[in-house]
Amino acid sequence: MFVAPLKVFFPALLVCLLLTSCGGEENGPYYFPQVTIVNPTPTSEIFDSTEILVSVVSVEDIKEVILNIGGGIMKTWTAPPYNYIWDISRFKDTIRNFIVVTAHAVDGGTGSSRIDVVINKANPPTELEAFDAKDRRVQLQWKDNSRVEEGYMIEMKQGSSGFVIFDSTGINENKFIYSPADSTNINEYKISLFKKGKLLESTGITSVKYFRAFEKHSFETDILDAMENIRRVLFTNKVYNVSRKVTEFILTNHVKFSPDLVHFIQVDPTARAFRLMNMDTYDLQITPQIHNSAILDFEFNSRGDKLASFDSSKVLIWNVTGMNIEDDLNIKINRLKFIDNDRQIALFHESGEKIYLYNVDGRMVTDSIVTPDPDEFDLIEILNDGSAYYLDDTGKHIIKVIRRSGGAVIGTMVYNGPEPVVLSNTSRYALLNSGTGGQYQLLSSDFSQLYANLTGLTNPRFGHKDTFIMSGRELIFLEGKWIGQ
Repeated sequence: MFVAPLKVFFPALLVCLLLTSCGGEENGPYYFPQVTIVNPTPTSEIFDSTEILVSVVSVEDIKEVILNIGGGIMKTWTAPPYNYIWDISRFKDTIRNFIVVTAHAVDGGTGSSRIDVVINKANPPTELEAFDAKDRRVQLQWKDNSRVEEGYMIEMKQGSSGFVIFDSTGINENKFIYSPADSTNINEYKISLFKKGKLLESTGITSVKYFRAFEKHSFETDILDAMENIRRVLFTNKVYNVSRKVTEFILTNHVKFSPDLVHFIQVDPTARAFRLMNMDTYDLQITPQIHNSAILDFEFNSRGDKLASFDSSKVLIWNVTGMNIEDDLNIKINRLKFIDNDRQIALFHESGEKIYLYNVDGRMVTDSIVTPDPDEFDLIEILNDGSAYYLDDTGKHIIKVIRRSGGAVIGTMVYNGPEPVVLSNTSRYALLNSGTGGQYQLLSSDFSQLYANLTGLTNPRFGHKDTFIMSGRELIFLEGKWIGQ
């Protein structure tokens, strides 16, 4: 008789128990903590370290909030705010990952949230370098390590001021060339990747020794020779070795460095032999007196392993390592010069009307370069490529003759300027005497661009690799720097 009422009673009791366990209508939505990952979102583009922001809503007190990334616990909070800087530097360029945040209430309630994310890492540029791009331009070059950048910001620092952004590039760029407004300083540069308004700086800072104001260093005695960046200097009576800070006295003014910095050579007081000194050991070697008369001049090749010397009647070709004679030429010259990347030696005939070409490997004299008209033009200089500069009889016109094999003239260039001219070793610059008092113009070797007007020069000549000019007792720097300070 009680079956029917029991059938009604038990379902009603079950519903009541369920409602009680859930907290009823009043507390139902808040009994379990509500967790939201505010940042990042599943659609966020993660390219750099990013801030994770979490929101937790709960009626009950929160015992702890746990951050799990990719299966590992990264942070546990016991109180708000719930934020965390996620460093993605250890990840590769592109990778999928997930973020899970779990909140535990003090009464045992638990809530969580999960999102899946994709990391497209923006790697900052590296290997930043700066170059002199010639014509007073600077070239910056770097390694592009990113596939997601929006471009690169170019930052520059002048003197003691801070870095400022002065230009930018587009995506997938790794080079930037510009002309500085003021080419009188050595500036420092940084490159920063930018993405969504954020800058990621390059790992290095670089400076460039581009064409700049002339920096002079004066000395108490005449300068005879100096090496690139002034690692060593030959004065009238001593050698200064910057790297070892030692001074060695020499006996004569007629001295030169070997381009490899291993030796310097002086004409022996007998004037018919050389004194060869090793710059590291200071071992001294004197060559046999093979010359017929006093040595007039000598020249190294660019590697420093060969040497050519001449007296009033002949030319000798030497192997520097053993200081032994490789060839003996009975030619009367007043100057010689290694050209064609050391494959030939230009022998300036004493008449000034032609140049003989000596093949170093074949050890023979070949065809010569002849002036356009020996009665009207005087030879001034020959360059590495075999082209030559001549001065006409008015002393106002300089003509450049470009030589092909066989000595053919294929073109000329005339410049209406004063004489004489001093050409640089790399054929990049020319110094033209522009008046009294040692006034010179520094020009490009084709005379198309004036770089500067210099004053007070005495018999100027270019140093190795054209990084400075030697003049009397002064070193005038174009692109190098005196490292002995």
